[in-house]
Amino acid sequence: MGSTFTDTTEEKYLLLTPEEHLEDLAAEFERLRGAGKRPSKARSFINKTKPLIKLLERHGKALDVASNLSPQFLTPLWVSLRIIMKIATGIDEYFSRLDDILQRLDDVLPRFQVYGELFANHEKVQAVIFEVYNVVTAFVNDATKVFRSTGHVVKDSVWRDFDGKFEGTLSKLRRLSENVEKEARAAEMIEAKQAREEAREAREEARQAREEARQHQAEVFRLTAEVRRLTHALLEGAENKERTTVLALLRSWTFQLLKLIWKSSDYPVAWERAKRHLIASDGTEEARPRDVRELLLSILEAQDTPSCCLAVDAIDECVDSEEFVRFIDKIPKRFKILVTSQDPPDIQPRLTPFFRTLAVTPDLTQQDINDYIHDAVVSLRTPDNRPLPDDIQQEIKHHLQASDGMFLLIHLMIEDIKQKTTLEEIAECLKRLPVSLSERYGRIMDAINQQDPSHSLLARKVFFWVLTMRQPLTAKEFCAAQAVRPAAADRTLIYSPRRRLTHPNSKSEIQRVCGSLIRPRGDEGRLYPFHATVKEYLAQHLSSLTAAMAQYYGLPSVTSADALAAAVCMRYLTSDTVAALHDKLPAHAAVHVDDTTTAHGDSAWTALVADDPQLDFLRYAVTHWFHHAQHIGNSAGSKDDELLDMAADLLDGARPNAAVVWRLYWLLAGPERARSAPGGQGGCPAGLSGLHMAAYFGLARVVEYLVLNGLLDVAVVDGEGKTPLQWAAERGHTGVVKVLIDAGASLEAVGRDVDKPMI
Repeated sequence: MGSTFTDTTEEKYLLLTPEEHLEDLAAEFERLRGAGKRPSKARSFINKTKPLIKLLERHGKALDVASNLSPQFLTPLWVSLRIIMKIATGIDEYFSRLDDILQRLDDVLPRFQVYGELFANHEKVQAVIFEVYNVVTAFVNDATKVFRSTGHVVKDSVWRDFDGKFEGTLSKLRRLSENVEKEARAAEMIEAKQAREEAREAREEARQAREEARQHQAEVFRLTAEVRRLTHALLEGAENKERTTVLALLRSWTFQLLKLIWKSSDYPVAWERAKRHLIASDGTEEARPRDVRELLLSILEAQDTPSCCLAVDAIDECVDSEEFVRFIDKIPKRFKILVTSQDPPDIQPRLTPFFRTLAVTPDLTQQDINDYIHDAVVSLRTPDNRPLPDDIQQEIKHHLQASDGMFLLIHLMIEDIKQKTTLEEIAECLKRLPVSLSERYGRIMDAINQQDPSHSLLARKVFFWVLTMRQPLTAKEFCAAQAVRPAAADRTLIYSPRRRLTHPNSKSEIQRVCGSLIRPRGDEGRLYPFHATVKEYLAQHLSSLTAAMAQYYGLPSVTSADALAAAVCMRYLTSDTVAALHDKLPAHAAVHVDDTTTAHGDSAWTALVADDPQLDFLRYAVTHWFHHAQHIGNSAGSKDDELLDMAADLLDGARPNAAVVWRLYWLLAGPERARSAPGGQGGCPAGLSGLHMAAYFGLARVVEYLVLNGLLDVAVVDGEGKTPLQWAAERGHTGVVKVLIDAGASLEAVGRDVDKPMI
C-alpha cells in the first residue's frame, strides 16, 4: 500500500517528514482558507479529522515496522490529507460532502481504537480492526487520486463515481464494524472467564498455603529419618542468640528452599546436593555458618530451584545487619527480596543500591483499616446474640478511626469492647478507648497491678523472664525457675518446690494473670509476647521488674537483669539436685556422644530427666548460664562480688557440679562437639578445671576473679594437656586471653595441639 501512495504523490511531497503534527496541518488549512474566512468550519473540519489522523499515523507506523522499511508510509498520508483539504477549500459545494464523510468515519474510529488497546492479545479482534483500518486508508488513497486528477473543478460524473465507491466503503465498514463488535464481545467473555479462573486458582492457592502453614510442624516430623537429621542440623544446630542474627535467617531460608526443591524435583538429587555442603570431612553432620551459606548459595544458583520471594522481617532487630548487606549481593537477581523494618535501620544507605523503599504510612492502609473496622463491628453481638444497633455500630466505627494505621490497636480496642456485657458499658467504654498502644498496654498493666498481690507478682515474674531469657522458656521451665533460691546458703535448699507455681493449668494461668500480653505457644507452652510492641513496652519497665525480682530472689543489690538471671542459673546448677546426676549420666557422655548425634543427645537427656519436676529448669540453665554470666559487672556501679562468688562455687572442682554441667552441656551442645573437640572427633573433652570452663565460655570477669583470688592455676591442663589460654585463644575470647596473659599464662601451646599457633 505504501508503494501505491508513492506512485500517486508528487516527488516534492515525498520530501516531507513524518514528524509533523495535526496542529501543523490545522495551521496550513487555516492559511489556505484565508485569514478570518469561515474559521468555525475550519475548526470543525480539523476536529473531525483528528481521529482519522491518529488512525493513519498508527496504521502507517505498524506497516513500517512490519515491512522493516524507512518511514515511507506516513508521508503519503499527510500529503493525501493536504490535497483533500486544499481542493476542498476552493469548492464550497463539496466541502459539506467531505465533512459528512469524515463525520461517518468519526463514528467508528475512536471506538475501534479503544477495542484495539483493550484486546491487544486477541488476534481475531486485532485482525478485524486491522481490516477496517485498511478500508479507511484505501478511501483516503482513492480520494487523493480523484481530487488530483480533476484539478480545481470536480465533475459531477467523477464525484458520483467516487461517491459510489465511498458508499461501497461505508457498506464494508458497517459489515466490518459488526464483526469488530462481535469479536470484542467474544474477547470480553473469554477474558471474564479467564479472570474468574485466575481468581479461583488464587483462592485455592491461598487455601493450600493456609493449610500448609497450619500443618507445617506436622510435616517436619513426617519427614524421613535422614531428612529429619538435616532438619535438626539446620534449625537446632544454631548457636545461642541466633534468633536475631543473619545466620538464623539463612538457616530458615535454606530449610524452606530445600522443602521447595524436594517437592518440585528429584529427591535424591536434592539430598545429595545438601549432603555435600552439610557433611564435614570427618563424617560428622554439622551446620556451621560456612556450611549454611554455601548450601544456600548453591540452591539459589541451581537452575531447577523455583524462583520465589525471599522475605526478611524486622531487619532493624538484627544484631549483625551489616552481614546481611554483604550477603545479599551474592543472591542471584531472579530472586526478589522483601525487607521490612519498623524504623529506618542504620544500614539503610547501604541497602539503597539493592532496594526500592516504601514508607508504609497510615494513608496507604486506610482503606484496609476501614474494611477491617467494618467487618469487626458487624461481627459484634449483644448478650442475646443480636447485632448491635446501627447507632452503636456507627459510634464504634467513628471512635476506631483514630488508629493511626495500626491494625493491632484496633484489634485491642475491639477485644476491649467484646468484654462489655451491656450497651451502656459499651457506650462508656467508647468514651475512654486508648489512642495508642502504649496507653492500651498501660491500662492492662494497671489492671494487672490491681489483681491479688500474688497474681500481680506472678505477672512481673513472667515479664522479667520473657525480657531476659535467651530463648523462650516453656511453662514448666518458668515454673521451675521460680522455685530457685539463689541466696540460700544450704545447697539442699537452693531448689524449693514450695515456691513453684502449682496451678493445674499453668499455661492458662500465666496468660490470664498477664492480661494476655504473654501467650504460651505450642504443646510445651513456650512464653512469647503477644506482639513485638509488647516487648518494647515492657522493656521500658525492665529496671523496676529487675528490682522486684531481685527482692524475690533475695539479691537486692543486683541491678542487671542478665546478672540476676545468671545468679538463678548458677545457683540452681550448684544445688544438690544437680550434683545427684553425677552417677546417673551415661558413661559415654563423659568421653564420647556420637551415639546421640541424631537428635543432639535427646534420647539420653530424656532418660535422664524423665518425670522429675526438679529438673525442668536444667536444660535452660545448662545451655544459657554462661551467656547471662557474660554480663556480670556490665552495669554502671555494679558490685557483683556476690555473683562472682556464685560462679566460683559452681566451677569448684571439689564438688561434682562443674563436671555434671560440662558433660550435660556437651550432651546438648550439638555443633559445639565437632567444632571444639580434640582432634575434631566429636568427643567430650575430659579433665577440665573450672578455669578451663570459664575460658571456654569467654567469662573474662570470672576468669579474672578466679586468678586474682588464687583459686585456680593458669597453667593447669585438662585431660588432653591443653591450658585455659589455649581454649580461650581457639574460641576467640580476646578478653579472657588478655587476662590470662597478664596473669602469666605461657604462650607456648602444649598437649595435642602443640603444632597449632595459639594466637
